[in-house]
Amino acid sequence: MSTPNGLKQNANRIDVPHANSMARYLAMGIALLLPLKLPTLATLSFGHLLALFSLPMIVQSPPIRRILGRTSSWMLVLICCGIVIGQYARLYDRGRLYNLHLSIFSVTTLFALATGVIFAIWSINTIGIRMFLILWGLAETAAVTANMSQYSENLWKFGYHLPITCVLLALSLNSRVRTSISLMLLIVISLVFDSRSWACILIIGLVIHTFPRKNPEQAARLFFALVITTYISYMCLLSGLAGVKVKERTQAQIATSGNILYGARPELPAALASFRGRWLGFGLGTTPSTTDLNTALGAMRLPSQALKNTTVNSYFNSGFYSFHSTLWDTWAPFGPLALISILALAFVVLRQLLTTPISKSASLVAICAATATWDLLFSPELLSALVVPLSIALYGHVFKEAILK
Repeated sequence: MSTPNGLKQNANRIDVPHANSMARYLAMGIALLLPLKLPTLATLSFGHLLALFSLPMIVQSPPIRRILGRTSSWMLVLICCGIVIGQYARLYDRGRLYNLHLSIFSVTTLFALATGVIFAIWSINTIGIRMFLILWGLAETAAVTANMSQYSENLWKFGYHLPITCVLLALSLNSRVRTSISLMLLIVISLVFDSRSWACILIIGLVIHTFPRKNPEQAARLFFALVITTYISYMCLLSGLAGVKVKERTQAQIATSGNILYGARPELPAALASFRGRWLGFGLGTTPSTTDLNTALGAMRLPSQALKNTTVNSYFNSGFYSFHSTLWDTWAPFGPLALISILALAFVVLRQLLTTPISKSASLVAICAATATWDLLFSPELLSALVVPLSIALYGHVFKEAILK
């Protein structure tokens, strides 16, 4: 079957025009190298470098070329906004200074997030979703193993959960029974290793996999099922059915902060307070002032002694704004346009998930949508630069007509 722009498509991929063995080898190389970060710029990977080297071949695909052009234009707009906002923010508060290295970090992080999606989509369309998932998963597993000391606190929660999930789902992609078994196994492992957020994402995937939609009218029913599932999962955390360790940590967070959201993400009140104090953001390359630090820490619902050990205190004192959230970490240097862009992306992803009929790969789509949304809202940029491009690319592969238009 052919699409209007002449691309041949089947169940697993859209063939790049004039694709040859070299294109497939490059796509396999990108899949293997995307998880391997550069030692000097942690948000960029060797896969980005290989993709830039392969750019003349990548832009032969008209949809990819259109997306790359639009993305480049929008990145330029955000960078210009960041420069202007930064000048005003530093003029308004003399305690804020300019740091060139911070500017480079913010721009490369934005580049990694935006182009990583495009390069991953091209690779998936060239070699197929199963091959991409297996290669990416194996490469990320090797990277985690090579740097095991960085994940010593919880090896599954901070390291192996995503690549092993990718590999298992890739191996069971065309079998509903194998997919169900894999998801249930992964849920149990995540609960045992106190990975609540990943367990909830997998549960969402299992629900959508069990009750796939075949028409848009079932969206309301699915949304209701997801709400009920979320509530039951929350009660399981509190009752101890998910494990005593999970129960104790959940109860302690609620007792400290008043609710599970502020308890699990104490940086969120700091971000909201900073936004209320300066909704324009702080600009590209701007370092925090003492006033900014006090505003952020004063909003956090933690004991004074605990505030000293928070990531907000650590990062602000190190010279840059960080709220353990890609949404707010991008708003700080680039302003409200970046905030609106990420919120719009999360809305489109979730709306497409609820309203578009899906039967095949339902669990994969659900996990990608939930992962991308969670990491954009609640995970730091260094993690999102790895996870979000993968999630959005896999999601975009399934919804080709919505994403590649």
